Amino acid sequence: MPPAGFGTWPTANTYCTTTTILGQTGWRLPTKDELVSMYNSGAIVGQGAPMLYTWSSTPNGDGSHYLVDLNNGGVLWGFIDDDWFNYVTCVR
Repeated sequence: MPPAGFGTWPTANTYCTTTTILGQTGWRLPTKDELVSMYNSGAIVGQGAPMLYTWSSTPNGDGSHYLVDLNNGGVLWGFIDDDWFNYVTCVR
């Protein structure tokens, strides 16, 4: 789950689905539950991922997507705009 950078949700989604990371393709944005699970397990610590707000692939029902704060595992919703700039981490 290498960090991919910083961007809007559409940019993040396109980046993950079209890029080659570490010589591999087939990446995608993680779901909010996957991000929370990675935080809870400690798997993301030390992998180079920013420990801040990170985009998920999970829609929050109002035309935007959930963010997960990798600093504390908190899920953000309700006021999130897909045009905001947040961190991107891709999974396979």
